[in-house]
Amino acid sequence: MVRTSLLSLVDVIAKVSPDSFIQQALQLAWYRDQGYVTATYESASTRGFLHGRTETIRSVTSESRAFVKAMLDPKLEVSIKLSISDNS
Repeated sequence: MVRTSLLSLVDVIAKVSPDSFIQQALQLAWYRDQGYVTATYESASTRGFLHGRTETIRSVTSESRAFVKAMLDPKLEVSIKLSISDNS
């Protein structure tokens, strides 16, 4: 129940899917801990299709990298950070 409510709240407030929110949070956390952006692995099942198997989704893009850098830049205004977040 609590998990569903939190995910719904993320969907409404952040205006992104809960999965996108978590992926960006993982990117930000990794960068803060390690000092660089890295590819994260997320499996996606295509077994519902003919010859389906598990595929890989890579969540690192130039937009997600820009998001991480922006969130950690103390000189950027919140409005700019939100704008970059909308594009990632």
